[in-house]
Amino acid sequence: MAPTKLTALLDELKRFSFSLTSAADYVYQPLNREEIRLLHLLPGLFEDPIFIAIKHVHLRPRQARARIAVEDVRRTLPPQSEVYETLDGRFILVDENDAKFPREGVGNDLSGMSGSFKNTEYYAPQPETTEADDMIDSMPKFEALSYVWGSTESPRKIYVATSEQRDTAMPEINITVSSLDIAPNLENALRHLRKKTESRTLWIDSIAINQRDLSEKSEQVPRMSDIFRSAPRVVVWLGPEADKSRTALSTLRLIGDQVEFTANMQPLVAPGCKHPDWLQPDHPFPFDDAAWEAISCLLQRAWFDRLWTFQEIQLANRHGIMVCGDDELPWRTFRRAILCLGNKHGSIRYLAPRPEVMIVCYNSTRRPFELLFETAVARQQEDPRDKVYAILNLLPPSLAAKIQPDYKLPTATVYTETFLSYVEMSQRLDLLVHCVDYRSLENSPSWVPNWSARTLDYTVWPTQLASGLSATNSRRIQPGVLEVVGTRCAIVDEITDFHSLEDTPLASGPSALKPSLQWLADYQGDVAKSRTRVDEFRKNAHNFLDAWVYVLLCGGLKGQFPSINSFPSLQQAKQAVVDLLHQARTASLDNESLIQNYIVQKALTYSFPGQKMFTTTDGQIGFSGKGVRQGDIVCVLLGCHFPVILRPAGKDTYTIAEKCYVPGLQSVEALLGPLPPNYTLQIMNDGVGGHTVQFKNADNDSLASEDPRLGDLPAEWEQLNAVRTRDDPLFFARFRNKETGKVINSDPRMLPGALEARGVKLHSFKLV
Repeated sequence: MAPTKLTALLDELKRFSFSLTSAADYVYQPLNREEIRLLHLLPGLFEDPIFIAIKHVHLRPRQARARIAVEDVRRTLPPQSEVYETLDGRFILVDENDAKFPREGVGNDLSGMSGSFKNTEYYAPQPETTEADDMIDSMPKFEALSYVWGSTESPRKIYVATSEQRDTAMPEINITVSSLDIAPNLENALRHLRKKTESRTLWIDSIAINQRDLSEKSEQVPRMSDIFRSAPRVVVWLGPEADKSRTALSTLRLIGDQVEFTANMQPLVAPGCKHPDWLQPDHPFPFDDAAWEAISCLLQRAWFDRLWTFQEIQLANRHGIMVCGDDELPWRTFRRAILCLGNKHGSIRYLAPRPEVMIVCYNSTRRPFELLFETAVARQQEDPRDKVYAILNLLPPSLAAKIQPDYKLPTATVYTETFLSYVEMSQRLDLLVHCVDYRSLENSPSWVPNWSARTLDYTVWPTQLASGLSATNSRRIQPGVLEVVGTRCAIVDEITDFHSLEDTPLASGPSALKPSLQWLADYQGDVAKSRTRVDEFRKNAHNFLDAWVYVLLCGGLKGQFPSINSFPSLQQAKQAVVDLLHQARTASLDNESLIQNYIVQKALTYSFPGQKMFTTTDGQIGFSGKGVRQGDIVCVLLGCHFPVILRPAGKDTYTIAEKCYVPGLQSVEALLGPLPPNYTLQIMNDGVGGHTVQFKNADNDSLASEDPRLGDLPAEWEQLNAVRTRDDPLFFARFRNKETGKVINSDPRMLPGALEARGVKLHSFKLV
C-alpha cells in the first residue's frame, strides 16, 4: 500500500467514532476470473486491535524463465572440477583439490568462466525466482502465509477497513469498518508479523478464500500453486516462542550452515563452513541434551503434521522463512539441518527427526504420486477430501488434470475416482498400500484407500519390488468390484505381536522390541527341536536368522539399498541381533542394551502399535499390520510393488486386508523365481524422485540394469531411453512395440502371457 494512502487510512481509522464491538460482519464480494484476495496488514503495536484492508488483484500464472542447465555448466569447468545443483536451485562448484570447501554461486552471469576457476561464482535461478529484474510489473507483490488453523473455538475479531469507492484517494472517501472472525493461532501470527510503521501485504487462505462459499473454495484451491509459486516469499508461522524455541532455531541454524544437499539428496559440505566434519554420518555434534530437547519440542509443533502446510512449503521458493515468536530462520537453512540429522548413524548422540519432518524437507515436487500419498496419509486435515485436494498442485500433470476439486462430492467418490484415475494413468496398483481391512472407508469396497484414516499404525517401509516392472492387469467389472491378476504365494499360519505397547515404539523406547526378541529366541529353540520346521526354512531363499533380520528392518539393508548411508549391512545387522538374542536367552536383556543397539533403533522407525509378525504354512516369516489373520493369503499382484494380504470374502471374491513384507518376495521371486547365486537386486535413487533397479554380481562386482532371469526381449519390442516424467510410477521402463508403435511403461516380458509361458500360475482375484 502506498505511503500516502496508508497514512490517510490510518488517520481516518483514528477518527473512527463508534465502538469496534458494534462493527458489522464483513461481507465478501465475489471474485472475478483470475482474481485473488490480498490483505494489507496495517501497522500497529502488538496489543493494538488488528486492522486489515482487503483488495482484489489479478494473478496470472508466472512464466518460468529459461535456466542454465547443470550439464551446460559442467562442460565449461576445468579438469578436476565438478558442479552440483542444490535442492533450492543453486549451483555448488567443487574443486577436487579442495573438495572440503566447495564454492556456491551468487549470480547468473557466465562471462566469468573465461577467468580463473576460483573466481567463478554463479547460480541457476529457479523457475519461480524473485529477483527484481524477474518480476513482471503487473504481478502483485505479497507474502504467502503457511500456518496451522488450529482450534476455531473462541474466535478472535479483526477489523476490515473498506473504502466505498475502490482505488480513489483515501482522504477523499469514507471508510467503513467491519469485523471478521479468525482462529486464535492466526491472530497470534498477525500480531507477531505486524510491523509498527508500515503495512505488510499477505495472502492468507482462511481470509483470502470465502470458506462458506463451496463453489469459490473449489475454484480457488487449484490456484494455490500459482499463489505460492508467485509469492516473492512464503512465511511459515510455527507459533509463539516456547519450550526454548530460540535455542532450537539457533542450533538448527548452526547445523544448516555447515551442510548442503544436492537435488538428488547427495550431502555436501557447505561453502565456507566452519565444521565440515559434521556432515559425516558418524561424527558427533557438540550439543547438550537441552539443545536436543529444544529441537524435539520444536519439531512436535502442529505445522509439521498438517497436509496443507506440506504443499505450501513445497511450492515455496528459496526465500521462504520459518518464524517462531520473534525469531526467524531461512527455510533453506532449516531444511539442510533436518536432512543432516536424518543422515546420521544411530550410534552417536543426536536427534532423529520424525519421518513426517524429514518428508517435509524432501523435494516433493519431483516425487511420484504414490510417495506423495504416503505423505498425505500420515498428515492431518480438516476436510477428508483434502487428502487429495491439498496435494493437488504437487500431483503429476496428467493426473491433476483429471481431478477437479468439488467440496459437494462425497469423500468416497473423491477417493474412488482418484484411485481409478491413478491406475489408468500409471498402470500400477501401488496405492493399495493404503487399503487396510479394519479401517476401510464406510460404504466403500476394500480396494478404495481410506486416506482420511490418519492413524499411528501407518509407517513407510523401505521400498520393495515384488512384481518387478510389470503393469497391472485390472479392470472395474462392476461398481464396487475390481478384478486384478496375480499369484498366490503363501497362507498365513502363526501370528505374534511384534511388540505389546499401546503407544508408538519410537516414542516408548527400545524396550518395545523385547517381546519380539524373546519370541525369536524361543522360536529358534523350537526350530532346532523340529526337524520338519528346519527343512521348511531350508526351502526358502534365506535362512531363519537372515529372514528375521530382513523382517526386523523391512529389508532396509545396505546390500539392497547401497546409496542409503544409514542402512547396515546384513552381517552388521545379524551380529547385532545375535548379541541381543544371547542377552534374551540369559535374561540379561535390559533397556540400556537395547538403547545402545543400532539395529533396534532402526527397527523402531518401521514399527507401530499392533504390528504383527507371522509365519506361513510353508515356513516363511513376514511382517504386517494388526489386520492380518490366520488363513489369509499372501499374494503378489501384477503392477503392485509390495505383497498384499487377501482375505476370502465369498465365492471367488476377496478383500484387501493388509500390505506385508516377506523375505524372498521382495525381488520379484514370486514371478521370476530366485535370483542366480551371488546376485542381488539393488534399488537406487534416480535423482528425480523415483527409483532405478540394478543387479550386482558379487563374483566379479559387476552391475547390470537387466534382470538376469528375464531372458531376451521379444523381437517385436524395443527398449527406449527412459527419461522420467512426473507421470511415471515409482518403478518404470519404456518399451515400444515395433509393429503397432504402442509405448508402455512396463517390461513386455512381465505381461501375463509371457509369465504364464514361463510356468507362473496367475490367478484372477475379484476384490470387493
